Amino acid sequence: MPKDDPSPRWRQKQRTREALLDGARALLAEGRPVTVAGAAEAAGISKATAYRYFGDAHVLGASAGLPFGTPSYAEIVKDAETPREKVLAVVSYLVEIALENEALFRNYLARALDAWANSNRKPGQRRGATRVALIEAAVDELALDEKAARLLENALIAICVYEAVIAMRDAGGASDSEIRETVTVLAEALLDRYC
Repeated sequence: MPKDDPSPRWRQKQRTREALLDGARALLAEGRPVTVAGAAEAAGISKATAYRYFGDAHVLGASAGLPFGTPSYAEIVKDAETPREKVLAVVSYLVEIALENEALFRNYLARALDAWANSNRKPGQRRGATRVALIEAAVDELALDEKAARLLENALIAICVYEAVIAMRDAGGASDSEIRETVTVLAEALLDRYC
């Protein structure tokens, strides 16, 4: 995703996804069960399109409960001056969101893993489009070659997303401050390696 001007196709996909989530939220607000077809109807989107975005009603329902209204990339990095500081600002933002909404993310992850297990373990819908786009935008400013950029993006995804926060908490017994410090140390080491 370009930093300040995502492609029209990306914007359309985001609008469709958000419309489906709004449809699911409307169902929740009415006390009705969340179904993919119901969210599609509420959003005025075809069922076929809706199922391409959310193949499982449990994942859709859990996604609808996640925080939304992510600030723009420009807002997240507004106080950062260098490309390196921008990467660290995005990493810090993603970790804070994961810590502030840990219970919601745990529920969402459980539903996503259930859906994967019930699909005969076929690759499912990619999760985390917004967080990946933020990381890609920040890494893009480092002007790395394509291979190095891709490796750095994947490494940053591995350390600063909610799955990493859950692993540090559950396996390592880490506190919030330890998670923040660990992620910062790892992000700085990665930046030292690639920049």
